[in-house]
Amino acid sequence: MLAVEDIKKKIKKFISETYRLPEEDLDETANLFEGIIDSLGAAEVVMFLEKEFDVKLKNAHLFDKRFVYIQGMASVIFEITQARVNGKVNKKGN
Repeated sequence: MLAVEDIKKKIKKFISETYRLPEEDLDETANLFEGIIDSLGAAEVVMFLEKEFDVKLKNAHLFDKRFVYIQGMASVIFEITQARVNGKVNKKGN
């Protein structure tokens, strides 16, 4: 299982490559939906996260107030994967 830091690095790399932004310019606690990612981009990010980390994001995850930040996305993904490891949910998030 990946640590939160590893998840953050993968998310940061994806956003950097997708939006052509230097990784060092991405603030992990800045709201990505204020000037970086639009609604179409949000769908791309969700597809990336689900594929990369083999998770199914529910509406509750997407509307989690942390989900607008790289750090927050990493925390949500970590919690989902941790719950799966502990046998609380399956890959589909149930």
